[in-house]
Amino acid sequence: MAIFLYGFAKNERGNISNKELSYFQKLGSDFLKLNSSQLKKAIKKEVLFDLEERK
Repeated sequence: MAIFLYGFAKNERGNISNKELSYFQKLGSDFLKLNSSQLKKAIKKEVLFDLEERK
């Protein structure tokens, strides 16, 4: 499984700030703690979504 937290075109900005990095590291850590049931619930509520299904 892969979770993309934030994507941006590199021609639009150079990188994320240290504050953003810290936020996304915490958020990613929280997502990795979710069990299967919690992940399914987040997908159903469209908090998370499958990029392959959104084409």
